Amino acid sequence: MTARGHAVLARTRRVRCGATLVGIGLGLVLAGCASQAEQAKATDVCAQVEGLRDAAQAVRDLDPATVTADEARAALEALQAEAAQAVAAADGTARRDAATLREAVADLRATVVAAGPDALTTARPLVEDQLGDVLVAAETLRQDLAAPCEAG
Repeated sequence: MTARGHAVLARTRRVRCGATLVGIGLGLVLAGCASQAEQAKATDVCAQVEGLRDAAQAVRDLDPATVTADEARAALEALQAEAAQAVAAADGTARRDAATLREAVADLRATVVAAGPDALTTARPLVEDQLGDVLVAAETLRQDLAAPCEAG
């Protein structure tokens, strides 16, 4: 092979190697973009507000006349988790509303636990009132967090 042939072959190899490196780099960039898109989706306030709404609906579906301590505890824990995620996604806005919700949930949880399964029947009027407080606090938080979603 001539010197010119070797030069052409070397240049072709460099171009292929460069194209491979560019392809790999582009793949890494695209993978990074996909990862960032997933992170943005996870912190999207509007998506988190939907989760909060669904958790509040599960609490709303509890029947104060028949709810058990375990059912109330599970629904309240899910509501608190969704509220925490929504507030975190909102970058700290609505902290007062979140604190009000946490307090209402703590009060209801304390009533249900203190009453126990045997005394829960006599505590039902208080449970019903406190359940209403939780739902009002959850709806207030949801509305505050959803305001940008509904405007945009």
